[in-house]
Amino acid sequence: MFLFGFLALSGQRDSIYFEKDTLQIELRTFDESRIKNYQKEPRFNFTQNPKYEENFLSRAFMRAMEWLSKTLGSSVSRFLLKFLFYAVIFLGAAFLLYHFLKTENGPLFQKEDSKKVKITAETVDETTGKDQIQKLIDSAIAAGEYRVAVRLLFLKTLRGLDDKALIKWKKGKTNSDYVSELTDKKIKSSFQEATRIYEYVWYGEFELESKDEFKTIHQQFQQLFTNIASNVG
Repeated sequence: MFLFGFLALSGQRDSIYFEKDTLQIELRTFDESRIKNYQKEPRFNFTQNPKYEENFLSRAFMRAMEWLSKTLGSSVSRFLLKFLFYAVIFLGAAFLLYHFLKTENGPLFQKEDSKKVKITAETVDETTGKDQIQKLIDSAIAAGEYRVAVRLLFLKTLRGLDDKALIKWKKGKTNSDYVSELTDKKIKSSFQEATRIYEYVWYGEFELESKDEFKTIHQQFQQLFTNIASNVG
């Protein structure tokens, strides 16, 4: 059995054959004349450095460098060029640093006024000057905010009394404390009336309906300011 199988396989191998390769190979050669023509064309000449077109700035720069070289010498002109180069870098860095420090993350160059807290009717205290309070009064009147103006008039009264050493304006004190500190009867009576008006308008949230109503109150405070200013102790 084994012998028959081997002979059968041998017979199959003898029947295998290959077709003849009929592929035609074309032998090509380079056209020497065309290569020489290509070599003559500038666009195929890769051994030369590319030429850059000169513009107005480049021509002006070159003329300036030539003039410096003739006038000062090549060594001096090179020194000036190097100096200008570093100067431009330094100025550019300084410019960027300046603008960075002006931002919120770097308030080194901010103006002193921008660091101050904005004064409003709610932030006025014993450290606020009379002129600052008067500016707020003028702004409130111009805006028609008469209730706020009354509060500011009362605070200006405290400022005036403290400046004259008639009271000691201090946070935490009550209006009754200030009344008890006053010894001048005329000023004390006027201040008590001003206090009554202020507490009624501000704490009672009474809105003045007309400019005439505020004008009457304003005149009472103006008279009190006059009495305080004329007090000589």
